[in-house]
Amino acid sequence: MVLMGIPVLLLLAMPVHFRQDDPRLDELFLTLQETRDPATARITMSKIWEVWFEAGDELLDQFMSRGRSAMAAGQLAEALANFDQAIAMDPKCAEAWNQRATIY
Repeated sequence: MVLMGIPVLLLLAMPVHFRQDDPRLDELFLTLQETRDPATARITMSKIWEVWFEAGDELLDQFMSRGRSAMAAGQLAEALANFDQAIAMDPKCAEAWNQRATIY
């Protein structure tokens, strides 16, 4: 029963800017809805987040990925520079603004 509420929670937490119309999401949501295995649910949720974090622009995706990696490594100046580049490329990229704000 608990797993059935996970897609709703994921939708509420989803970055606003990133694509929601990716055809891979239908199958992933179906898997998430039908699974009773917590490990499968975790793997599927991870795949959903990977799709959501794709901006649809390779360079923007690279800035976001490098920024998140730098932030995870505690290299905040490098993370900030990457998120700033992402914002310069696409000022409507809500997740870049969100990650940048997290640094401060």
